[in-house]
Amino acid sequence: MGPPPGGPGFGGPVGPPPRKKSSPLVPILLGGGGVVVLLFIVVILIAATADDDDEPTGYPSSSYSSYSASSYSASSSAIGSPTLSSSSSSSSSSSLSSPSESEDGYGSPEKNKIYDTGKAKNVGCRARLPSTGAIGRFARKANPCLNKMWKAQFAREGMTHRSPDIVVSNGSSNSPCSSGDTGYVPAAFYCSVNETIYYSVNQARSQTREHMFATVAHEYGHHVQALAGINEEFNERYQRNYSNVAKRSRMTRRNELQAQCLAGLFVGKNYRTMGESSNIRYAEDRVGDNHLDGGKPTTAHRTHGNYRNNGHWYKRGFDTSNAGSCNTWTAPGSRVA
Repeated sequence: MGPPPGGPGFGGPVGPPPRKKSSPLVPILLGGGGVVVLLFIVVILIAATADDDDEPTGYPSSSYSSYSASSYSASSSAIGSPTLSSSSSSSSSSSLSSPSESEDGYGSPEKNKIYDTGKAKNVGCRARLPSTGAIGRFARKANPCLNKMWKAQFAREGMTHRSPDIVVSNGSSNSPCSSGDTGYVPAAFYCSVNETIYYSVNQARSQTREHMFATVAHEYGHHVQALAGINEEFNERYQRNYSNVAKRSRMTRRNELQAQCLAGLFVGKNYRTMGESSNIRYAEDRVGDNHLDGGKPTTAHRTHGNYRNNGHWYKRGFDTSNAGSCNTWTAPGSRVA
């Protein structure tokens, strides 16, 4: 069976385990001709208040445009990422599919110009997330901050930067990467076909506030990967290795854990001006694949990494503020498990 058609979509890590019993959901959603790696599969906390709720629509701002999600038609590409053989417990770039240059000439996932952009700087961001119900408003306000930081990073290596679009809904959203009638709605995901981040306010309410705070930076991290040409190569390798479940799952973890590191990079430099305490450093310590399938996730469902590695890569970005520290593609297999 070959990879399903449709545009690539990338979600954040699976949220913290539930306090009450619930059925784990499949972390790969197939539908509407698209593939979306899902995030936030389990309910942990409802923290929203009526005054902080967002209205369901895309929100325009001076730094990005919005659109009706249903106005896009699906295009033919799929998510993917290369990795080691299942018999290997550690990896190096030589054990992956051979690196190739991105279309923009920024390099392969293993050796990309993004790693040479140096340390990020604080951009004086004032966006605040009072509750998970305000995720759409927060995403709109944080987006210019993320744009400012990453545009400066890209400029150091002569890389082209563009702002992602933002779409917010109360329920599901149609995108080139997914369909709104598939039965599961992620709290957030990124679609590289139209360079858009989608948020569901209703699903965000079931997550911890700190996790959703980090998620906005995580989804933007996928946008950074797309602009750097990493997602393009990831997609090609994924399609080539689709029949090897262990390989495609491990390469997907490399991609997702890199987004965690890029998220930590932004949060680590900006959390103080955004009204957060140093506790935000631990926001991703209990997210990952561990609690799927009754605590024994199948190979196909191990797409975002375990608790330990989600925490490790998020903190690595947080502590170093350096994109060069976020090369998950050459990390040992144990660090992308």
